Amino acid sequence: MALVLGLGSPLMAEKLYEPPFEVLKTHEKVQLRCYEGFTVAETSFKSEYRPGSRDGFRKLAGFLFGNNDKNEKMKMTTPVSMRPAPHSPQDSWSMFFVMPPDYQKLGSPKPERPDIRIYGVKPFCALSVRFSGWADNEDLEKHTTHLLKVAKEHNYELTGEESQLLVFNQPLVPGPFRRNEVILKVKKPKS
Repeated sequence: MALVLGLGSPLMAEKLYEPPFEVLKTHEKVQLRCYEGFTVAETSFKSEYRPGSRDGFRKLAGFLFGNNDKNEKMKMTTPVSMRPAPHSPQDSWSMFFVMPPDYQKLGSPKPERPDIRIYGVKPFCALSVRFSGWADNEDLEKHTTHLLKVAKEHNYELTGEESQLLVFNQPLVPGPFRRNEVILKVKKPKS
């Protein structure tokens, strides 16, 4: 199953905003990162992964591109993030976009759709693994299993939150050149 969501790529003229993070440690291909806080727009849907991801993307992109109380067109950001919806039945997903850094300067536009919510994400740390290809829910499961193993081997304490699939490229980017990541939140190590 292909995830037809991604954004920012070398083929795009403009570099898209990505939330800043600091890499604290690297364990082979896995990074321990700490992110600054940011604001997100999120929607949830009950659907199989692929059709649901298309619908979720359209809802959120519509909000960014002017379907909001201020008719404000905002810049696209990257990555598009997906995760199983917490405390929901199987095949329920949440998708979110990070809001652009000028969101508050634009007057914090509110979505017209009631199924999109805006909220702040506090600073957090996460284990991250990068991979190429067309990402799907099987990649999320496979890489989450690997991140759980790394967390156990290096004594990282989990936060209990679901892992997230991050997709960075627009659909035109061929599979081998695509950037995807899975992150798993952990508590910041004391040392």
